[in-house]
Amino acid sequence: MDAVYSAILHSVSGLRSASHRIAAPGWAPADRVLRAVRGDRTAPSTSSAVDPLPWATWAGSHPITVDAAGLALLTPTRPTPGGHARVIVRSGPESGFAIAVPRGEWTLGRGAGLDVDLADPYLSRRPLTVANGPAGITVGGARLRSASLSDPPEDPPRCIVGSTTLTLVDSTDQTTIRHEADRGTSPSSEPLVWPEPDDVTPVRSSSWIVYAAPIGIGIILALVIGTWWFLLLSLAGPATAAVTLRVERRRFARETVQCRRRHRRAVKRTLTDLDAQSREFSRRLDGIAYGGPNSGAAVPQRDELLVLGTGRCLSTVGVQLPRAPDERARARRRLPPHRLDGDIALLILEDAPLLISRSARVRVTGRSERAHAIVRSLVAAHLAAGGGCAADDAFPEFAGLVDPVGSCRVSHSALQASSTTTLAEVSYEVSGPEADEAPPVEILCGTPARLDALARPGSDPAHGAPSHRIGPARLGSQSSPVVGSPLSGAFDAHRLHRSTFLRLLDARGLAADVRALGPLHQPADSSTSVGDVLAHWVAAGRPGAGPLSVPLGPPAPMPEAPRGTPGRRRGRGTTDAPQDADARVRPADLLALLDLRTSGPHALVAGTTGSGKSVLLEAWLDALCRTHAPDDVRLVLLDFKGGASLSRFLRRPHTDCLVTDLDEPAALRAVRSITAEIGRRERHLARTGCRDIDDLLERALLDPEVRRLPRLVVVIDEFHVLTSLSPHIVAKFEHLTAVGRSLGVHLVLATQRPSGVVSARMRANISLRICLRVRDEADSHEVLGIPDAAWLDPHLPGSALVSDDSGVRAFRSALPDGPESAAATAPHVTVTSLTDAAEVVLPLPLRPPSPPVVADGPPGPRHDVIAPGLPDHLPPAGTTAVGLVDLPDENRVARVGFSAASGSLTVSGGRGRGWSTAVEACARAFHAAGLPVIHLSPRAEAPHVDADGILRLGHAEAWLIDHLIAECERMRRAVVWAVDDWDEFAAAHQTSPRLDALERLLTGSAGMTFVVSGQRRALAQRLSQTAQTRIVFPPASEQDAVFFGLSASRFSGEWPPGRAVILGEAAVTDSHEGADLQITEDTARSDRSPAAESARPHLLWSDFTPAEPGPSASDRPAHAVPIGCDPAGAEVLWTPAADGHVLTVLIPAAEESAGLTAFVDHLREYGTTVVVDPGDPAQRAAADAAASLRRPVCLVSGPPPASRVSGADAAGPTLLLGSWSADSLRLAGHGALAPIPHRADAHWWLAAGTATPIRPLTPEGRAPASCTP
Repeated sequence: MDAVYSAILHSVSGLRSASHRIAAPGWAPADRVLRAVRGDRTAPSTSSAVDPLPWATWAGSHPITVDAAGLALLTPTRPTPGGHARVIVRSGPESGFAIAVPRGEWTLGRGAGLDVDLADPYLSRRPLTVANGPAGITVGGARLRSASLSDPPEDPPRCIVGSTTLTLVDSTDQTTIRHEADRGTSPSSEPLVWPEPDDVTPVRSSSWIVYAAPIGIGIILALVIGTWWFLLLSLAGPATAAVTLRVERRRFARETVQCRRRHRRAVKRTLTDLDAQSREFSRRLDGIAYGGPNSGAAVPQRDELLVLGTGRCLSTVGVQLPRAPDERARARRRLPPHRLDGDIALLILEDAPLLISRSARVRVTGRSERAHAIVRSLVAAHLAAGGGCAADDAFPEFAGLVDPVGSCRVSHSALQASSTTTLAEVSYEVSGPEADEAPPVEILCGTPARLDALARPGSDPAHGAPSHRIGPARLGSQSSPVVGSPLSGAFDAHRLHRSTFLRLLDARGLAADVRALGPLHQPADSSTSVGDVLAHWVAAGRPGAGPLSVPLGPPAPMPEAPRGTPGRRRGRGTTDAPQDADARVRPADLLALLDLRTSGPHALVAGTTGSGKSVLLEAWLDALCRTHAPDDVRLVLLDFKGGASLSRFLRRPHTDCLVTDLDEPAALRAVRSITAEIGRRERHLARTGCRDIDDLLERALLDPEVRRLPRLVVVIDEFHVLTSLSPHIVAKFEHLTAVGRSLGVHLVLATQRPSGVVSARMRANISLRICLRVRDEADSHEVLGIPDAAWLDPHLPGSALVSDDSGVRAFRSALPDGPESAAATAPHVTVTSLTDAAEVVLPLPLRPPSPPVVADGPPGPRHDVIAPGLPDHLPPAGTTAVGLVDLPDENRVARVGFSAASGSLTVSGGRGRGWSTAVEACARAFHAAGLPVIHLSPRAEAPHVDADGILRLGHAEAWLIDHLIAECERMRRAVVWAVDDWDEFAAAHQTSPRLDALERLLTGSAGMTFVVSGQRRALAQRLSQTAQTRIVFPPASEQDAVFFGLSASRFSGEWPPGRAVILGEAAVTDSHEGADLQITEDTARSDRSPAAESARPHLLWSDFTPAEPGPSASDRPAHAVPIGCDPAGAEVLWTPAADGHVLTVLIPAAEESAGLTAFVDHLREYGTTVVVDPGDPAQRAAADAAASLRRPVCLVSGPPPASRVSGADAAGPTLLLGSWSADSLRLAGHGALAPIPHRADAHWWLAAGTATPIRPLTPEGRAPASCTP
């Protein structure tokens, strides 16, 4: 399906409004989409600048559009346009916003077609005139003036129309406030001190001593001296004390009156200052709540405040009360309404804006219409402070405002059962993006006849107000404001009609904050395919196109940090994330472009299981294959998920090879081939004199003689699996990442956790990093340097963060195209009502742009970089080749063959992995090279020459093995001995000197070549040291590989039958690890039976059949007697002059047989005297006479041997005729000889110190059918 992008369209006319969601293909022109929605009407003027752009671009820049007439409405934080007056709708059925009134006359009232339409049922339908002229603002002829400190309390600067209260804020207000502050009218940062009366020095009364002492002294003197006039002198002291007392009393009365006058004046000044400060506080509070950005400029936390409405507010204007209870009581009686905060009395303001923190949760309960209006006001305040809003379908006006990282949330709240609760009531909870866990602020909706009620948690009127401050300093401080604390009780909540809220979302209102985020809030549908993304890219003019640069999906919002995260920043993740606000609205950012060449040269993709890592890789590769020719990009794919992810690219012409974890040796081989490709490219650049791959490609365009190289993209899914196969993998990739850029080799490494897998040296050269959802913040820090990837939504697989040259940004990966993507529906526009979910589909008579299509090449895999691996089964080639050897360092596969100069080899390793096949293949190769081959098999196999001319016999054929050893020692000619399973051969002959004799023959100077298989310990040191080549099959345990001189990981993974490692001269490589060898299959076992006529006669075996024609009598020495034929068919002669004149024929039993008779008759034909019965005197006498004449004599006897014939000078040869067992041979004194089986029809001929198996001749010149007695 097409990539569908959506935008919200709100239409407002009076108090009526309609909201629709418009969904259209991203590639469609925006003007055509809007005209289809509006019929024949022209697209709105707001889209004229972007109509040539695709719909996805326009929808990303205009996620919300409002069609509304009338004057502009402003939120408290929006600036007042130049030349406009700012009229505040302070209270009423609709309140909490401002009207920008330009110069001229405008209409205000209730009804459609007015410039200002208020949802006030008490407002007359006859419109009022709002005029902005030189004389100021008038509403219905009444002048509306702005507030001033000189305004009397009984005449506030307000205008009431219907039940709506209007106030005015103009551009001179802030200047007036600053001038008044300079005059000292601004409130002090410290509370006032309630004046206390001055202390008056009390009247000090004289003591009675002052009166009595002088009189007493006068009486005593009068009595003693007799002078009574001393009594008169004593009255002076009391008289003086009386006068002094009267004077003090008059002073006290005078000073008391003066102190009371001063105290009354101080109290009056204090009350005046409190009134001035409270009015200034109220005026500033109005400026903060409604006065626009200028009023909030001195309030750093202005964006963190919400205006609930107007009501009773506990201000920060206070006075410190006296400590004396009486004075405190008198002071409190003089103060206006207040509350105590310790020793400080804080004044309570009536009809003041009630501000709370955005972090507070607000629960609104009441009738549906009034509750919705209050919720809209709260959401408008949140939107004005920045961010979005997330709500359900009950509020269609909030559609499209969702910002996952900075949204307020509107949720249904359970109603608490009470006696006043009705079924028509609803309850909503509005929480900010960083709402705390404190109990919510309760708003109980009122009725037209009853005000709303506010209940703040913890606000007990009987106690102080400990939470009235928002900042540490008081109002007027430049660092932080204090705006008071709303008090529980009746208040007038701000409310917004739906049409008024939508007007605030217009381009001059709240929607500007949402639009600034652009496409971050308008991603394509989750089913967007790569083809749809490429179509959108083509329609947009292919921005950012270049080598290895492809779009991968629509952008997405940055994830939201969990609450309480240190460094959390509202709306955009963490403060550590690189931000580029200007980049958000660039057309290139409407699609997430990944440029592996410029931003790389290598990429790291991380993500936990189920995060969409493999899907992202598939989409990336799909886009590369669609936008690049096979001669420009070549893919090497290593899929360690069994090939389930990347196998769909196997037949793409861009694919060089696909390796899976089902073949671990192939994965290690691919790494070696990639390393070899690095060297090959370096040599090619050196030959052509080019600096890098870009220079080479430019020169290839000008000079056809310069061979161009494609850029190589190596994709490894689950990279940590590859690094676990060998300890040297990381070092190889460190080198590759360091030199890959200039050589055009780019790595894409995908893993779940890069920690411990991607080394620091690799990470230093990997600039393009993509992180999908990870389990914890540490993994996100490992990839991106920020924790944001741990906060990605797990329900949105494919969501990822990418870090490149432009910083960190979020996007949603497209899906790779499947077979169903070809069936696309006709283009159309879907218009869905947000109120009742009604849907209308409008046809769009356009043809979608075709995605880029490149010329296809031959289907993959191409195997230009990584040669095809060894086959699991290799049929015999019928030549000297033993198999195929893999040379990944040279990027080729070569045949391994043997010749006469190849030397000997051993076959070892695990039993049952292909020993016999290897020995058989080597035997055939040596035979094809022209060497005679003797094959010893552990099977019970009679000696024979197969159709190829190889002599085959089993280990049990000891008699023939002894003969062959003796013949090879005698001939001194190159013969190949192929011994299959030396272990069993040694076990079969462990008590015989035969084993040592064969080993001396093979390792001696006789010129023998051997192919021996066996366990490592079974192969003697002489065999191992003599062999020039070794073939090692995987041992039973990987650790056993060290015993063969290989690393423990050399045989990791699954090895097919016939796969081994070859080392030595025939390995075609100098590596100490050897090369992988696939042995040719042994498919000719059925051809090993004795052949009627072999391809080439064997040098040592003809099954006792003499060559045709046989030797003539003239060719024999004089008096030589032919006895029989040896295994090779050579004639065996008895030369009496050289061998002795007496031939002893021993038979196991002294019984004559037809075979013996035939052989005796044959001897008699050559003049030999035969003694068949040694006890016969006549035969004995004839033998003695012949011996004395030095004529040949034959004695036939059973064991023990016959007695010596008289007249014989020396004993002659011996023929052991018949079937001799090992015991009978030992009794006969020939225990060193091996018994010849009956089926061989051969007999031992002992002459000149040698033993030769022969088949005796008959009088007709051939061996009898049987010579067994």
